[in-house]
Amino acid sequence: MKNIIYIKNLNLIGGTESFIYYLVKKYKDHDITVFYKSGSQEQVNRIRQYTRVKKYIGQPIQCEKAFVNYTTDILDTVEAKEYIQIIHTDFKEQGLIFYRNPKITKYIGVTQIVCDSFKKYTGYDCELCYNPISIDNPKKMLKLISATRLTKEKGGDRIIKLANALDAKGIPYIWLVFTDNIDKVIHPNIFSIPAKMDIFKYIANADYLVQLSDKGEGFGYAPAEALTMRSSSNNNAMSCVFRNRNKGPRKWICIRL
Repeated sequence: MKNIIYIKNLNLIGGTESFIYYLVKKYKDHDITVFYKSGSQEQVNRIRQYTRVKKYIGQPIQCEKAFVNYTTDILDTVEAKEYIQIIHTDFKEQGLIFYRNPKITKYIGVTQIVCDSFKKYTGYDCELCYNPISIDNPKKMLKLISATRLTKEKGGDRIIKLANALDAKGIPYIWLVFTDNIDKVIHPNIFSIPAKMDIFKYIANADYLVQLSDKGEGFGYAPAEALTMRSSSNNNAMSCVFRNRNKGPRKWICIRL
């Protein structure tokens, strides 16, 4: 191994985790191995797209350069030509105590403010290393909205079916459901919100207005309101209506507004 990066706790969300992710993504053609003691499997899988990730259990490690973050305990079993600690925070401002590991040969900081503060606080030079952020253009996220009771005739059971269909196709979306039954729908991309009288500002910013009533629905006011808004405000809402035909398969009918 040429380069190792150590983080004790690889959390799902965190600045150090983001730094490591963008670093290995940018330098994916380099020989880098990330070691961690505990953490989120989802974060592990995310970083593993670009480099090796291994759990540290006290095994001896040989490499050319060893990079550590806040915690340096791994260095007890690491044999390297250079030991580098990455400084992510202003120790003085945060009221943190800095414990120097005698093996460290260089300090690098993620911002100039961090570098200057570290030098002033500890007396050690700190070389600037900007965060190598690299973001791919994300897929457009659909913004869905529904205003309905989650009863059988209103298609309450069909919301999860449609959500699962979108998930199966890998379509990113966020779905706001205004309803009296806020505890009925449980899905990571669906947010149940207590019903309110005026949701037109939400409809105006939606890509789709979703109404999943069956054929017994006499008149769908939410789609009608969205259609009226479409003619007056040129928003991009759509209405998706589930129809149970007397003959033939059930179909999703989407009406462009």
